[in-house]
Amino acid sequence: MYMDQERRRPSAARWLQPNPVPFWGTRLFRWNLALVSLMLCVVAGWFLVVEPQIAAKEREAERKAFGAMKYTPRDPSSAAPREVRFDGMLDKVADDVPPDVRDEPYRYLVKYLATVDPARLAGLAKEADYKDLMASTDDLRGLTVRLRLQFWKAPDGPVRLAPPVGGVETVTRAYLALPEAPKEVYFVDFVEPPPDIEKETPVVLDAVFLRRVKYERSDRSGEFHQAPLFVARNIAKVQPPKTPAQYRFLPVAVLLGVALLAFLTFLTVKVFLAGRSGGPAPRRIPD
Repeated sequence: MYMDQERRRPSAARWLQPNPVPFWGTRLFRWNLALVSLMLCVVAGWFLVVEPQIAAKEREAERKAFGAMKYTPRDPSSAAPREVRFDGMLDKVADDVPPDVRDEPYRYLVKYLATVDPARLAGLAKEADYKDLMASTDDLRGLTVRLRLQFWKAPDGPVRLAPPVGGVETVTRAYLALPEAPKEVYFVDFVEPPPDIEKETPVVLDAVFLRRVKYERSDRSGEFHQAPLFVARNIAKVQPPKTPAQYRFLPVAVLLGVALLAFLTFLTVKVFLAGRSGGPAPRRIPD
């Protein structure tokens, strides 16, 4: 006995029969594979091509905005004499001393920064690496350095100078660091009290490098660290950089959302049309 080959079965009966074609061989699977491959190519292109270009343009724009030139270390084999700064007043500065030493070279820099024109100070500013500041103290001593760091805290200040120098009666010390290297601490003494700044706020300042100091951590007795000490006039907040979630990955997220919505729409329409169409010819069922 055979079922009627001409009679069409209800659409629901189509889903009760085994599909002779596996899912990986269907057109729907191929469309899915093509869409996922396209999405992965777009994401890979964004992270490998577009994102590095955006980051490079931002770094270049930030560098041009601040206008500081990179400091070029002096060639050790060069016979040229070392640059003399501040008429040799800093030649007698000693390194690896406690941070609280406020000798005559220190007071000389305090007086200089209290009276110097900020525009002239900005014109002299250079960019120097932390390693160079720690290793080549004699070459960089007295150099005006532009620091783009994060403000951490101001534990000491104002500290009174006895006697006052250049009209400055007190100095305020602050600790600054880079966000990617929090252990590389910068000591900065300000001749003008800095404003109230929250921790980890991006700041920029022009400061004169004085010496490398050696200090003992307050929370670990007997453990000593080194840090560069600067003298500065003032400090300014800068606009914090946008996080990747704010703008860099937004186009990728929108593209993925649109692609996913398109795929779900296609799948829904495909299922809806398949449900309304007639099922395949019924199989022969033996008696």
